[in-house]
Amino acid sequence: SHRVAEIAALSEVHLTLRRLETELMTAREIIESGAKCSRIYPTITIEGTELYQMYLDGRYRPLELDEAVERSSRVLELFLENGVKVLRIGLQSSEEMEKNPFYHSAFGELTWNALYYRKMKELLKGIEGKSVVFTVEKTHVSKAVGQKRSNVVRLAQESGKNIKIKGSPFHAAGEVTAEII
Repeated sequence: SHRVAEIAALSEVHLTLRRLETELMTAREIIESGAKCSRIYPTITIEGTELYQMYLDGRYRPLELDEAVERSSRVLELFLENGVKVLRIGLQSSEEMEKNPFYHSAFGELTWNALYYRKMKELLKGIEGKSVVFTVEKTHVSKAVGQKRSNVVRLAQESGKNIKIKGSPFHAAGEVTAEII
């Protein structure tokens, strides 16, 4: 019998002075390498490291949370579109991490929220009618709804439509469809 090794990769968002285009290029390289799975981690500035000293000296500026989430959601989308399973987004919580001002315990959830918001907003373009139901993978309803219903509220305010989100066992992670009701 033959054993096939699966390639796994790590995508670290916002290494020193990187831009979104660089993040996406790295993600494409991971995909082209044949990776079957990946993890997406934001760069965290930790006291006592060279990166922290660069931050103190003004040579490094950590991304704001919303920018780190947006970049990570773009990498996530690229991986999903190309069949790369994402094992984890964000760093594991620990007592030390919880004290770090650059760490957010819900980073992975926020990244999924951003991906679903962007996809639903795109689907809303050109849709007539007062109510829209979005369908997503059944275990991802809360990710699509957003923390504190942020995606639903924001989309409703921006579009003037009644927004509902439901789950389906026939949708893949990250997949969204829309229907007018």
